Amino acid sequence: MSLHPILAIRAVSPRDQDEAGRIDAFVRAHPDATPFHLSGWSRAIERACGQKAVTLIAEDGDGRIAGVLPMTEVRSALFGK
Repeated sequence: MSLHPILAIRAVSPRDQDEAGRIDAFVRAHPDATPFHLSGWSRAIERACGQKAVTLIAEDGDGRIAGVLPMTEVRSALFGK
């Protein structure tokens, strides 16, 4: 018997309304979450900066979200992609 549940990690778009709803419900219920974890923040960054946003979600064996990591692809003349 494993002491830790098996997790699946996958990338989802903050524009996917079904996934965004699941992510936002998880974030709102988590005591350590910030507004920057919400899918709306990622969508705002995409629109404002023209950069692609993606959220990694970790799910337990029953498909429940166990963690989220919002990320933005950064493109700059200095650092590249």
